[in-house]
Amino acid sequence: MLFRSERLNSAALTIKEELLTGGTLHQEMVHAAMLRLLVWICRDFAQGACDPLKEQFEALRYEMLSDCAREVSVQELAAKMCMSRTSFYKYYSRYFGSSPKQDLLRLRMEKAAVLLTNQQKTVAAVAAETGFKSVEHFARYYKSFYHKPPRG
Repeated sequence: MLFRSERLNSAALTIKEELLTGGTLHQEMVHAAMLRLLVWICRDFAQGACDPLKEQFEALRYEMLSDCAREVSVQELAAKMCMSRTSFYKYYSRYFGSSPKQDLLRLRMEKAAVLLTNQQKTVAAVAAETGFKSVEHFARYYKSFYHKPPRG
């Protein structure tokens, strides 16, 4: 079951960083981060985190984001949830605080930034690998997202 995945991922990264870097009082920091994580999980249960519709949305979101190069229409996503587009948008934004398009674009840009660290890959290859049909379109989105050109 997924509980506020972004928050859990952030807490897990904090714990991992503390374990790897060590340093003064790192055990206490890890302990504090673990307690915070447990409190979040308990609060999620107390607030009804077992919402079956939310679980379906999380599964759909995971499926959508696991292959960010694949084009997905909101109509297709709404149909999978047996909802109208309007209802789908309302629930999606309530659960995740963004639209499916914004989520997909953010993930594509994050993946592109990682792929561009490989100097062997061309901008065109990265654009194709992240689901953009046009290099110009990719470069425009990348620049608006990171405020610099893909290879700048």
